[in-house]
Amino acid sequence: MLGIEGVHAALVLDREIEAAVASVAEEPEPAASAAFAQLDRLFEDTSFALSLVGPRVVIPVARWFAFEDLDMQAASGGGRSSKLHEILPLRSRAPATFDRELAQQVVRDFLAFDIEGKPRKMIRVALARLKQALTRHNAGDAAVELSIAFEVLCGDEATTEMTHKVAVRAVRYLGGDAGQRRRNHALVKKVYGIRSKLIHRGEEPAGTHRIGDSVLSTEALLVEAASLCAALIRKLLAGRAIPDWTAFDLL
Repeated sequence: MLGIEGVHAALVLDREIEAAVASVAEEPEPAASAAFAQLDRLFEDTSFALSLVGPRVVIPVARWFAFEDLDMQAASGGGRSSKLHEILPLRSRAPATFDRELAQQVVRDFLAFDIEGKPRKMIRVALARLKQALTRHNAGDAAVELSIAFEVLCGDEATTEMTHKVAVRAVRYLGGDAGQRRRNHALVKKVYGIRSKLIHRGEEPAGTHRIGDSVLSTEALLVEAASLCAALIRKLLAGRAIPDWTAFDLL
């Protein structure tokens, strides 16, 4: 897919380097190494957040740096590295248009969370699983990834009635009219059903699925469920917190 579509955008950040030239015998300063790792994490978190726009698969193709000083650039040749990906999507399912305002908002909302706080770590896991769901070639695998994302976001420490609790919490938190709530509830339940059949019986999804008045293919169902998951994450980000679901259930 990358060979067909090419690179569409780049994340760019200015960075000041205190010591551009050093002896080969000198070890890198721990602070400099930590700052580089933090910067790398920032770019990765930004790419995760951008997956909520569409939703779409954001694939970091390469990382590079270039000196503003032309002599330094010529002497060093800059730097470039690439990252191996576990799996690449067969095709892009993202809308043709890119909502720039939404992109800026979700990135700001995600980065506003405490980097060491539990909510950000949980949302990061959910974002990673959403991205995996959009990337997977097999529908059953995609359902497993989406189920993990929903459960990370709306689950609790208990191990019983998780499907029911996750579906009801997601639907109530997202809101909407009665018809939309029923549809969202059915989508989450269907995703869990596909996951359960694959895990417990080894059955791959086949045929169509009735959601309200609609009859959806498995692929169409998972695309809509991924959009639902993205909407849930966006609302959690905007609220700057993950609710205490046990208390939420009582409201």
